[in-house]
Parts: sequence; C-alpha cells; structure tokens
Amino acid sequence: MTDKRAAFAGVFTRYVPQEAVSWCVDRVFEHAIQVKITRSRNSKLGDYRHPFGGKGHRITINHDLNPFTFLVVYAHEVAHLLCWVQHRNQVSPHGREWQTIFSELLRELIALQCFPDEISGYLRRRGNTLAASSCADSELYELLRNYDKPNSLVLLKDIPQGGYFKMKGGRVFQKGPRQRTRYKCLEQGVPGLYLIHETAEVLPVFVSK
Repeated sequence: MTDKRAAFAGVFTRYVPQEAVSWCVDRVFEHAIQVKITRSRNSKLGDYRHPFGGKGHRITINHDLNPFTFLVVYAHEVAHLLCWVQHRNQVSPHGREWQTIFSELLRELIALQCFPDEISGYLRRRGNTLAASSCADSELYELLRNYDKPNSLVLLKDIPQGGYFKMKGGRVFQKGPRQRTRYKCLEQGVPGLYLIHETAEVLPVFVSK
C-alpha cells in the first residue's frame, strides 16, 4: 500500500465501516477526487462539484455523520461524479441516469456487507426508486438515524405545533403548519417564513413570552 493510499485509508477508517474503506479509497484514486470533511451543515450532508477553474472533482461530507450515513452520502456524491463524467450537464441532477448509477454503487456496498441487515434490506427493496437524498427519503433517514450517537436533538416533525427549536447554527424558530414534507417556520426576530424539512435535527427550547 502506497503512503498516499494508506493516508486516505486512515481517514476513511474514522468515518465509514471497515468493510467499505478500500471501496472508498478506490473511488478517490480512480477519479482523483479531493475529499473534504466539513463542519456540520443544516442545509446538506454532502455535495459534489465537477472540475472547474483548474480544480478537479471535489466532494465534501459533514464530519458528524454516523458511519452508515457517511457511506450513503459518499456513494450519493460519487454517483453525481460518475453521472457528470458520462453525461456532463445534459441530464437532471437526480434523474434516471443518476438513480441508476447510485443504485449500482449501493449494490456494490451491500455485497461488501457494509450495512446492518435492516438498511441493506431497505436499499434492496427500493432499488432505483430512492429519493434524491437520504434526508428526503424519510424511512431511510429514520433507519440511518438509529445509529447516531445519543444526543438531545430530535426531528422537527416531533416538535409540537407552535413549539420552539434551535437549529445547529444557533438560530431559534417557531414551528408552523406542515407543507408536504416541510414545515413553515418563523425565525425569532426575523421577518418571513422558512420551509424546513421534517427530518431536520433540532434542539427543543423554551422561549419566555
């Protein structure tokens, strides 16, 4: 094992199941990916940026994900990379082409026995019909969240109507009515409503009147 490969393996060992480390490192070297582990972001778990301005493929992933969520997000972003390589910007970001690639990557990981049985079973059943992100797929998100470390955060959908909560960045909101998979929420001291997904992790807070 080269020094560079060993260094990447050492990083991925901290974030993904051991069975998936070599698979993750292989993707880095196959496509010369710059992988960056970032701070927690409320808006996304990870993202992909295609080569531009002299920079190559770039993937970022939040640092505080459990190993199975991290692996799903990594596969999600690698699927974006492969879709871009094959189709550039000529297809929908989460269209049929991306879904097919993402599903194939997940099948590879299932074959490596990287996930608990309940997650593997769910991924097999859904096949090419997974939602565009783990957060958007509420059932998958619930399964993945079972492996988070215990903390005081809850899902927004479990906050009572009219209750107050704090986002990870410290902003305080009041929960409003539901709109499909999101809630209309009012930020304290700021005019305007925000649509926040039902599976957002929030901290319940008490606001004195």
